Amino acid sequence: MINLRKIISTLLIFDFLALTLLGKGYSKLQILEFGLYAHDLLLIILALICILKFNWKQNRVYAIELILAISIVYVLVSLWKIDFNFTSPKIFYIIRQYAIVGYFGIFYVITKFLFEEKKFLKVWLNLIFLLSVGCFLIQLLNIIYLYFCSDRIIYLTKNAFSPIISLGLIVINSAILASNRYDRKIKLFSSLITFLISISIHHDSLYLALFIIWALYFFIHLSKNKKKFSVIVSIILVGLLFVLLPSFNDVNAHWRLIYWQAVVEQIVENYFILGDGFGIQYISDKTIEKLNQLMISKGHINTLITEGEKYTTGAHNSFLSFAQHLGAVSVFLLFYPLIIRIKDLKIRDNTDLIFLILSISGMSVFSFFNVLLELPHSSSLYWLVFFALIYYNKNTKIENI
Repeated sequence: MINLRKIISTLLIFDFLALTLLGKGYSKLQILEFGLYAHDLLLIILALICILKFNWKQNRVYAIELILAISIVYVLVSLWKIDFNFTSPKIFYIIRQYAIVGYFGIFYVITKFLFEEKKFLKVWLNLIFLLSVGCFLIQLLNIIYLYFCSDRIIYLTKNAFSPIISLGLIVINSAILASNRYDRKIKLFSSLITFLISISIHHDSLYLALFIIWALYFFIHLSKNKKKFSVIVSIILVGLLFVLLPSFNDVNAHWRLIYWQAVVEQIVENYFILGDGFGIQYISDKTIEKLNQLMISKGHINTLITEGEKYTTGAHNSFLSFAQHLGAVSVFLLFYPLIIRIKDLKIRDNTDLIFLILSISGMSVFSFFNVLLELPHSSSLYWLVFFALIYYNKNTKIENI
């Protein structure tokens, strides 16, 4: 069994390296004509192997399994709406929209198999850190290359070497902040360097994510008397970020707000419990027209939602999309295993736990403003850390790294 875990881990490391080094060139490398890609194929194979070894008697996360069961019901309902016609064009959209649950389910099966063995969980905490170091170094080399060998502007333009790099920067900053190996000066210096590198990616939601993990790190280490004050200060600073950073007030921000409002209204109409399923048109034609008129008025004629994109252009907020498909209750169920266990743990002196909490918090902030969990080239690292945190909490006796 240990040898099988080593094989699965090796293949999973290969997958992450390919996502980091090749990016969309790997995640969109088509293997079969009907849309099966290299990254997806590898994950499906790994999941099938792991599910054969699935331990039904222990270490199950029932809230997660309930979400997966609910999602299958919605898939069946979505297929019923098209009379189970597998030649229908809607099939493509059902499969594509189900990806937000599919990647989540695949990583549940894989990580349950891997992390049931305490040794492998500890090894993977180190591997997650090393993968983030790789993201950091690759983006740094990318900046150096662009500076000396390209005419492109390095800063305040989108120069991420691959989509997973942004998440890698969040994770490495979380790891250094959480570690007790470094003093405050090194932590401050590393945070500054990470921020400067993040400017080359030019994503304001990434800056916000980094700020949140810095604030959360200090919050964890504050005394109880100071925590209330720190929350107030953090809220004010986040508010200033929204006011001062142009991207939180530009046409893209307005586009998001209009879209989010439409999705929230749909969720409310479903009483927060029901979802719309899969293969759906995300928003009404009236809202699409409003969004397109907004973009045209600002001269962004290449970013309009066309007929086919009604089914593929989501809310640029992965959690809203999750709630739209499966109901808002599903988002609660998603985080329930984390919240119910973390609140009973002593976090302050546990560096591994702080590392995982900071990482998932930062990546969740980033996901709140982007299409992330739906996509193959960015969701893997999120779900890996997510389930590492769940299984770490289930086994708090594991020694700190």
